[in-house]
Formats: sequence, C-alpha cells, structure tokens
Amino acid sequence: MGVIRGFFAVIASILLFLSIFSSVFLLILSSSLNYDNLQKESKEVIKGILEKNMNISSAVDTALPFIQIYCQTNSEYVFNAQGYTFTIPCNITSGGREGIIDNGVDYLIKGIYYKEYDCEFIDCFSKNEIPTFIFSMKSYVFLNNLFYIFLFASFLLLVLTFFLIKKKTNVPILVGSLLIASSFPLFKISNLINFIPNETAVKIIGLFFSSAPSISIKVLIAGIILLVAGIILRIFKAGVSISNIFSKFKKPETKETKKIANSKSK
Repeated sequence: MGVIRGFFAVIASILLFLSIFSSVFLLILSSSLNYDNLQKESKEVIKGILEKNMNISSAVDTALPFIQIYCQTNSEYVFNAQGYTFTIPCNITSGGREGIIDNGVDYLIKGIYYKEYDCEFIDCFSKNEIPTFIFSMKSYVFLNNLFYIFLFASFLLLVLTFFLIKKKTNVPILVGSLLIASSFPLFKISNLINFIPNETAVKIIGLFFSSAPSISIKVLIAGIILLVAGIILRIFKAGVSISNIFSKFKKPETKETKKIANSKSK
C-alpha cells in the first residue's frame, strides 16, 4: 500500500510541477500583454519596424509642412504612408517630427490592441494574414483566463499531493522547490530568444516575455520562503521528537522520592 501511495505521490508531484510552470509561464505572457506594459515595451520596437519598412522619419519630414498648414484650420490630420494610417491631433505638431512619430505609434498600438476581432482565438491565426491580434486585448483575456485555469489545477494537485505524502512537513519543501525550479528556466528565456537569427523577430517575440524578469524573481523569492519555512518546520519537529525521546528516559518521581525531597528541604 505504501509503494502504491508513493508512486501516486510522485506522479502528483510531477503534474504539480508542470501545472505550476504553466501557470507562471501564462502569467508572464498575460502580464506582458497588459496594455500598459505592451505600450511601454513595444513603442521602440514598432518605431524601428516603421523606420525599416517605410523610413517613417523621412516620410514625416516631407509631410510636416503640409501638416502644419492643414492644422491651422483643422483639429487633426490623417497621415497615410505605405499602408499605414495615423490620425495625428494638431495640438501635438508643435513637437516636430519626434512628437508626431510618438503619437502615431501610440495610435497604432491602441488601434491594434482594442480592435474587435470577429473570431475565436485559435481561428484568428487562419483568418488574419498578419496575426496582429496576438498583441490585442483578445489575447490578453485568453491568456489570463488560461492562467487562472492552471492556477486552479495547481491548487487541486497541491491538495492531492498533501494527502498522498506521508510526512506533511515535506509539503512546503516540495512546493518551494517546485517554485524555484519553475522560475529558473524563465530567467534564461531572453537568452534563448537571442538565438533567433532575425533581429526583428527577436524584438517582437521578446514583447511576450517583457514581464519575465520581475515575475520570475517573485516566484523565486516565494519558493525560497516556502523552502526555508519547510526546513525550519522539520528542524522544529525533529527537536520536539528528540525532547520526547529524552523525556522517556527520565526517572519518574514516586511518592517516596517526593517525601525524601520534602524532608531534605525542611
């Protein structure tokens, strides 16, 4: 019976590790695709792509005199260049080329992120020639929901593991070790991405893992705390056990010894 219980405990521990790793991985993806994070991290990447594909700086320099004249009597200017469309508020044209480009990139990011995609997440890959929807709220919501599913699965597996493991004090050590093991591969994810030969692809894929360093360190710290707590708990329990062993060897005090002790004190 003990062997069978041990076997299932090992299986449950392996599944718990995979579930924890998946939860952390999905948390990194969903956090990276949060609008505030994505807007901050993707701005320079998109500016680089636009500069490479359409020489955005030169295009804005050429159009700037016309924009300034147009904005004397209008509130916004629609700028089109090689398939890209930007709506530029006239009150930012005083910032010159950089102000216009920054505003145009923000407009582009917001348009992609909040666009309504009329398809299921998986089906969107086949319905969109360029899968820009992966940087949208649709992807963020999908990955965030998936994270909570795996988090709940991790909780169920943790409960199952707790009942399967004979020594309950090992549970914090096990969970702490699994959290630490889950965080280490994600620390190195940026190094793996850098092996991709295409520089633009490296930058785009890197947007999915912009939150990896901060989340990995938090998971690592949580793992270390649980591991140390588990070790302290085991030491404390071992100390109590040793104390109980020594108490068994202590000679019990009888009525006669009590009388002798009382007479000596008098």
